[in-house]
Amino acid sequence: MKTFVPDGEVLRRFMADKLSSVKIIQGPIGSGKTAGCIMSIWMSALEQVKQADGKRRARWHVFRDTYGKLEDTTIKSWLSWFPESEFGKFYWSKPMLHEIRVGDIELDVHFVALEDERAIDYFKSLETTGEWWNEVQFMDRVLFDEGITRVGRYPRMIDGGPVRPHVIADMNAPDETHWVPIMRKDVAVPDWYSEDQRRASLKPDGWEFYVQPAGLLEEKNGEGEVTGYVANPLAENLKFLPPNYYSNAIKGKTKSWIDANVLNRVSPRRDGKPVLKDFSRSVHVAKQPLVAMPGVELVIGCDHGRRPAAIIGQCLRGQWTILHELVGRDMGASRFAPMLRTELAQRFPGARFRIWGDPSGDFKGQNDEQVPFQIFRANRLPILPAPSILFSVRLQAMEAAFTRMVEGKPSILISPTCTTLIAALDGGWHYRRLKTAGERYTEDPEKDEYSDPADALGYLLLGGGEGRALLTGSMEPKKPTQTVRPYNPFARAGAR
Repeated sequence: MKTFVPDGEVLRRFMADKLSSVKIIQGPIGSGKTAGCIMSIWMSALEQVKQADGKRRARWHVFRDTYGKLEDTTIKSWLSWFPESEFGKFYWSKPMLHEIRVGDIELDVHFVALEDERAIDYFKSLETTGEWWNEVQFMDRVLFDEGITRVGRYPRMIDGGPVRPHVIADMNAPDETHWVPIMRKDVAVPDWYSEDQRRASLKPDGWEFYVQPAGLLEEKNGEGEVTGYVANPLAENLKFLPPNYYSNAIKGKTKSWIDANVLNRVSPRRDGKPVLKDFSRSVHVAKQPLVAMPGVELVIGCDHGRRPAAIIGQCLRGQWTILHELVGRDMGASRFAPMLRTELAQRFPGARFRIWGDPSGDFKGQNDEQVPFQIFRANRLPILPAPSILFSVRLQAMEAAFTRMVEGKPSILISPTCTTLIAALDGGWHYRRLKTAGERYTEDPEKDEYSDPADALGYLLLGGGEGRALLTGSMEPKKPTQTVRPYNPFARAGAR
């Protein structure tokens, strides 16, 4: 067996931690996380007490989101440390199993893919010593919560029980909506969380998080713009990596990829394909909060449903400024409409406004006896249906606004206070990746907490004239065509 010596202070502390029931390590690519977790399983097997027949028995389960990733990455790494020729037979039928039989060690390691929440049935009656959740950033929280309740159930107590049953997990930097950075308090708890979700976001006793240093460090100019990257002397596992590993890895990569995979930085959600590929935080988000321009009409876009959203903006000389967002959770129009009316009265007292809504708001919803438009109007909020209900038209109007320049400036600028909208446009609003070979995605955006404010912005832009600009090339309404001379269809031929 090859000798493994962890290279890095954080990785060493992670492996040496014998007190935590759940320990999760986050690091850049190549930081030794996988090898550290693999050797942690072996260390657990060595710790088990001998049973009556002199054998040390342990059972571990390794989880990943697909069998393809298990076979291509996780199992390849596992077998590089524990080849069949030395440690025992590997069974490739799904779920896969490696029966390790060396000396007095009898270790069974099961490799299981948990592709969606329906896989929760796998945990029924599961008995295991410990679990390794590989690349846990791609796993559903409900599966993780269910799975960790099954450790410590093998060997049976009548046979001596397990020694230090625990759960280990590794990950690259996840997106800012993932439960790990929320539990670590790296990011704020989302405002749409219910009280139950907020309680579940508190770090339980016995859990520990480990964050490794970045592979590279940013170089910035006097204005704070990133101009390049340099090696991080604190990066871990460097002795086992090729020279210039990280500087070569970032070539041709996007900033979001570098942030997550090399800088080990929690970033906006990128688990699918962003709907609005032309959005840029550095271009379209203002450096300071934006304020309303006196005398200029407010334009409001609304999306209905049980996650209603309103986006408030203004347009002056062809440039949009998005001033404010109001996002509701688990409420219908009967609660959201008065909330919006109060918000307008407090933040924009006396301002003229026009509201454009999802055209389906003229249809009765499941949770309101009246249709949303009727409820808005009853709350003195005159609302009109946006010019089109088609997603393709709405998206083209948004793309036009985010790619056009006005007087050398972007035609749309968003206040940094619109945090949910910004996160939506920066990857939160996305096409879900299909669990198939290759890069394939759903045809329609995922319907979640980010789709609602994004759709509301689309209705704002359509109602405010972006749809007209898309079709006619002008923000102004089309003028009537004037003929060269009057024409009377009833005049006699040849008459003047």
